[in-house]
Amino acid sequence: MKKLLVNIIILAIVFLAGGCAKQNNSKDVVFVSILPQKYFVERITGDDFDLQVMVVPGAEPATYEPTTRQVVKLGEAEVFFTIGVPFEKSFIPKVKQQLKELKFVATDQGIEKLHSPTFDDIFKDSSHEGNHEEHHHEGADPHIWLAPNLVIKQSRTITDYFVKNYPDRADYYEKNYSAFKEELAVISKSSRARFKEIPNNEFLCFHPSWGYFAQEFELTQIPIELEGKEPTPQEQQAIIKYVKQKNIKVIFVQKQFNRRIADSIAEQIGGVVVSLDPLAEDYLQNIEEITSIMLENMK
Repeated sequence: MKKLLVNIIILAIVFLAGGCAKQNNSKDVVFVSILPQKYFVERITGDDFDLQVMVVPGAEPATYEPTTRQVVKLGEAEVFFTIGVPFEKSFIPKVKQQLKELKFVATDQGIEKLHSPTFDDIFKDSSHEGNHEEHHHEGADPHIWLAPNLVIKQSRTITDYFVKNYPDRADYYEKNYSAFKEELAVISKSSRARFKEIPNNEFLCFHPSWGYFAQEFELTQIPIELEGKEPTPQEQQAIIKYVKQKNIKVIFVQKQFNRRIADSIAEQIGGVVVSLDPLAEDYLQNIEEITSIMLENMK
C-alpha cells in the first residue's frame, strides 16, 4: 500500500506540477522535512522564502507518507533540505527521478551519526537472567536536530546554500547565522551546566530519540523501543528490573507515539509517563522546555 501511494504521488508530480509554476513576484518555495528545520531556515533567511514542511505536526518522520498536495507543491520548489529521517529513503530518490531541476541539500552532511542502540548496548553489563533474541544494529540514528551543537553545523550548511544562490542577500544571511549560532552555543552551555547538577544522568524513554541530546549533555538514555520494535515480554522485565535498581521513576515519551507500553511499565515501577516533543517548531524554546522538564523529573 505504501509503495502504491508513493508511486501515485510521484505521478502527481509529472501531471500536475507543470501547471503549478511559481507566479511572478512570488517567493521562491523551499521545502524541509521536519518542523525544526523550518525554524532553522527562518532564523537565517527571515521571511524571504515560502517555507514548506513535509512532515506535518503530529506525524512521525519514520512512517510519514507525503500527500499529493504536498508533492505537487514540491514541483514549484527551488530546493529541498533533507535531514536523514526515514521517510526520505524511499521518497527522495523517486522525486529526484522526476524533478531533475530541484536542488537537494543534505543538512546532515559532515555529521558523524550514532548507531541506533540495541538491547545488548543498553543491558550488556546488567545482570538480567535468561536469553533474549539476538539483535543487530539497524542503522544510523537520524535525530541530529536535538543537539544544539549539531544544529550549528546544519545551519552552516543551510547558510552556505543561500549565500551561494542568493548572493545579493549574503550579508543578511551571514549576520543571521552568526546570531543564531551564538544563541545555540548559549543554550548548549546553559543546559549542560544545569544537567551537571543532578546526581543520576540516566533517563528512561520510549523511543530512542535522545542519543545526540544525551551525548551533548553527558546523559545516558535507556530506550524501551529498540530498532523500531516493542520489547518482548522478557526484555520488558529486564528493563523493569534495571530501572528499579537505578530508582528511575519517569518514562519520557514522544507526543507522536502510542504510550500503551510506557504506561504499563510505569505502573509496574511505580512511576509516571511524561511527554516531550522532539519535533516542536520553536527550537530554542523547545530545548529549554525539554531541559527543564527532564531536570524536574530526574531529580
